[in-house]
Amino acid sequence: MIYRILRAYFRLALKVFYRSIEVEGLASVPATGPVIFAPNHANGLLDPMFIALAVERPVWLTAKSTLARHPLVGWLMRAGNVVALHRTQDAGQGADPRANLAALATLGERLKAGRAVIIFPEGQSHNDPGLRPFKRGVARLAYDHVADGNAGGLRIVPVGMWFEDKDGFRSRALVRFGPPIDVGAWRAARPDAPAQALTADLQAAVDGAAVTFADRREALMLAYAAEIAETRGRKPAPLGAAGPRLGDRAQLVERLRRGYRLLSAAAAHELDPLVDRVADYRRQLRRLGITPAEVYLPLDRPLAARFVVREAVVGLAGLPFALWGVVTHALPAAIVWLAARLLARKNDQVATSAVFSALVVFPLWYVVTTLVYWLRWSWPLALAATVATPLCGIAALLWLDRLQAMARRAGTYLRFVRQPEMQRALADEGQEILETLRAVEARLGR
Repeated sequence: MIYRILRAYFRLALKVFYRSIEVEGLASVPATGPVIFAPNHANGLLDPMFIALAVERPVWLTAKSTLARHPLVGWLMRAGNVVALHRTQDAGQGADPRANLAALATLGERLKAGRAVIIFPEGQSHNDPGLRPFKRGVARLAYDHVADGNAGGLRIVPVGMWFEDKDGFRSRALVRFGPPIDVGAWRAARPDAPAQALTADLQAAVDGAAVTFADRREALMLAYAAEIAETRGRKPAPLGAAGPRLGDRAQLVERLRRGYRLLSAAAAHELDPLVDRVADYRRQLRRLGITPAEVYLPLDRPLAARFVVREAVVGLAGLPFALWGVVTHALPAAIVWLAARLLARKNDQVATSAVFSALVVFPLWYVVTTLVYWLRWSWPLALAATVATPLCGIAALLWLDRLQAMARRAGTYLRFVRQPEMQRALADEGQEILETLRAVEARLGR
């Protein structure tokens, strides 16, 4: 029961923090039988939540043992089927690596019962552009499962998570499930292979599901290049319409990554000028507050008039609900934002800190506002306000998203109307970069 309640909360909280969460590869996830989900670990305590929310079956989570000392997190770990793992690097903070035998035994029992568990092979959340070396815990657990007479059934599902801006409020997230590894079949084909061999194959599988980079320079270059390339030199999608998917951008990044690495190996002298050009272009757009797609915004006056009318109607229709939502949620939102910044030591902990802080702040706030409503107003008005307040909070979030996008696009339009030569220069530069990327891809693809 508590697990379902927490799952419902995190579903709502993640939808609030992230503008969209895309899930790919669910068809390959076994609906029954023992499963080990093995994801990359880039976003703190929220990483297991993405998996638990994506799949319908209950999952057993794992977390480092030192988190259990935190009053709220410790309670959630006990209530949410979380198995504490004792890391060697946490020995000075009370962790006992010897206790991992009991933890692995517990996970083994869950697998024998046909349950699903989540284990992070990297061992810790981080901000590295690529994967860290995998620990052998998943392979040891899988080997023990097979050695105990469970020759078939166990699957290890590699999971890759990629974030547009993981600590950015209202950004996007992508969860990709890779093809499962049938442990029984893998062991039968390699009866003498050590656990390290399975660990190596698992790391390769997770690397294939995740979007990883050799270094930060490569990560930034490819992210910028993909954002430019996905425009295709076409006008941006209307506000409110579905634009390019993050999953499509991930595929584009991976395609560009192949060309980037081939170019680096075959003609490194061509790479630096291209990297500098892409970085300079993206820097210029950010300084102007323009997205790559908005460079191609048509300066059509009838189209602009329709834009103004449409956005005015949308804005005015949502204004009463949004204003109530802003008034009733500004203070708790500010508290959560401040707590997230104070508690997060690294940017892979910002979203975690915000979501877990909200778990305390917003329920208390709703209790306080409900008491005020019922003490000061008649019961029909108090009931209406009690029901409307959280709904108006969501309306305010969506309304502010739309208002921000509308203001940016209107500002871009007015800037280009006043300075058409700026738009022509930016469009020409964007097209030249696109043509260069296509030429490199065509040349190296042969």
